[in-house]
Amino acid sequence: MPAERLYKETTHHAVAKVEEHALLPFIELNAVSTPERRFSDYLEANKAYVDWWYKNGDEGKQHYSVPYENSQGEKALFYVDFVVRMKNGQVLLFDTKTENSDPEAPYKHNALIDYMEGKGLQGGIIVE
Repeated sequence: MPAERLYKETTHHAVAKVEEHALLPFIELNAVSTPERRFSDYLEANKAYVDWWYKNGDEGKQHYSVPYENSQGEKALFYVDFVVRMKNGQVLLFDTKTENSDPEAPYKHNALIDYMEGKGLQGGIIVE
């Protein structure tokens, strides 16, 4: 997780009601997907259990990625949507999707499960 992030004012906005994001103020993409917004709302509603959460970026070395092999057999990077640290110290990795929104989702899911194994991480792809 980067110590700070820069955002474009034309494509992002600050969300005042968020208190548990790792970087405050929480800056959200104007065109945030409904599943991402609902999940961040869920995390905030359950802050009694959440130490902090981070909305990951979609590209670049500064963001958390999981390597995977895509449907064409090519190496690619999968940027999970959320990194969550629970108050008990557990770290969770989640990506939000809608049904049939990403044909690569099964490949990403399998790579994420393999990646988390043995690292003490849990999570997965969440489909509404």
